Amino acid sequence: MSKKINNISLSSIQRKLLALPLGTVAGGDRNGRRPVLFLPKNISVWKGTDTDYFHRAFCHHRMILKILLKGTVSTNIEGIRFRILPGDAVLYFPYQTHSTEKYKENDSIEYLALSFIAGVGDAAALAPLKNRVFRLDLRKILLAAESCFSGDLPEKAVYLLGLALAEAAGNAGVTSLTPAGDPRFRMISGYIQEHCMEPISLKTIAAAFELSPQTVRRIFRHSLPGGSPGRLLREQRLVRAGELLTQTTLSIAEIAERSLFSNPFTFSKAFRKSTGFSPREYRSRPLR
Repeated sequence: MSKKINNISLSSIQRKLLALPLGTVAGGDRNGRRPVLFLPKNISVWKGTDTDYFHRAFCHHRMILKILLKGTVSTNIEGIRFRILPGDAVLYFPYQTHSTEKYKENDSIEYLALSFIAGVGDAAALAPLKNRVFRLDLRKILLAAESCFSGDLPEKAVYLLGLALAEAAGNAGVTSLTPAGDPRFRMISGYIQEHCMEPISLKTIAAAFELSPQTVRRIFRHSLPGGSPGRLLREQRLVRAGELLTQTTLSIAEIAERSLFSNPFTFSKAFRKSTGFSPREYRSRPLR
């Protein structure tokens, strides 16, 4: 299982990253510094080497940058399917539904992931990277990851990650992915995101689009492997619950009620299954 830990060796990541073709590297001043329009914060880094989370649909309140190191995968972002090759990167934006599948069942997959939230500056500067596969300066990403793991230079990790993303966003050679899939899926998933903290159901969702519940299920089955309207609604509520845990002083019972869970026990069990933390642990965990 992939784990967000601080003490894993990055030597294998270094060998794989440095062996891959580099993206466009923009020039800097005489000290190698360039202005960055957006700086992330609370960066978390991990390496994924297994498929425990494949064939499941997710959504998060953080941005997640994934760089594929080995293998070939297909990622599905809000009903749009993209093929990802070694050296390719994809940036999942907050509240975007996504899932990942292997192209070949016996393929071995490895990836490097960096999760972060908006920090200083204009996060809209990253908009050109939304729903795209792109290449970035892998050496900067490696140095940012090493800085996160060492803990010695967190400002270096912030700067390098922000710079690599800014360069990728401004790179005219960024590969644009052709929108595909059923546009109804994106409208339905947007509706669920907007109304997830309301007492809506599959029937409510279907009625909002003048569709039958069976049609909504079929749209999800074809557009987001591993996803369903009910699962997405539950995941969205858990994402919002995570925000309430870290951004408010509401009790766990109050958050469970606002998230429309029947009781705090059911909420805590679902939250731990989704995040790996109990609500209390999630609230008190140190931010990296």
